[in-house]
Amino acid sequence: MSLRRRSSLLLLLRFSASSAEADLELVRGWPERPPGSAAKRLTLIRHAEALHNRDARQMPNYFTDGLGHTAAYWDSPLTPEGEQQARLLAGKLQFRQEVGSPQLVAVSPMTRTLQTASLAFPDIPEPAAGRAPLVRPPFVATSLARERIGNHSCDGRRERVALEGEFPHVDFSEVADGADEMWEHKEVEPDGMNSTACGARAGRLLAWLWRRREDEAWRCLGSSSSRP
Repeated sequence: MSLRRRSSLLLLLRFSASSAEADLELVRGWPERPPGSAAKRLTLIRHAEALHNRDARQMPNYFTDGLGHTAAYWDSPLTPEGEQQARLLAGKLQFRQEVGSPQLVAVSPMTRTLQTASLAFPDIPEPAAGRAPLVRPPFVATSLARERIGNHSCDGRRERVALEGEFPHVDFSEVADGADEMWEHKEVEPDGMNSTACGARAGRLLAWLWRRREDEAWRCLGSSSSRP
């Protein structure tokens, strides 16, 4: 599905400042911050079209011949169409950068999500006449934001040193050095679409975001593989 047709999911993380335990409530939209409470705004953005997305849709033998398990799709990047989708998203988000928002982009360390987020939030110090300079917000990569770890090669991550060289504006200190430390720990139980391990990791991601000092964060994340 094109990003042009995909509406962003806006989540308000609402916590009671007076209680010992945080009361988490997820609601759509941009409701007013309730009196006596602290709140953070979190916007989720799915990555644009990647190589495995396109080929799974266009190649009749992609699944029958197990092509998705081959090295050709390891940490697959965006297609040219996916890059264009991300640039279109940048145009829609430009007004937010002009007013200094968001305060943080938390991104999965997968190549396609890093590409999507980087294209969606460009750094343009010398814009066209009449436009304000665009300063890219801080980027932090975290493996907590990765998609479900399944059996397809697209779920595997490249080594951190390669990602650091390609995306120097991203802070990778939260990502394990070396080879993909999560690849051998599949999140496919009880089944691919209802992974208890992936659900628990999502909870840890929300807790990680809440502990950070930023009030508004945008999270660029992956999508689950279409088959286990």
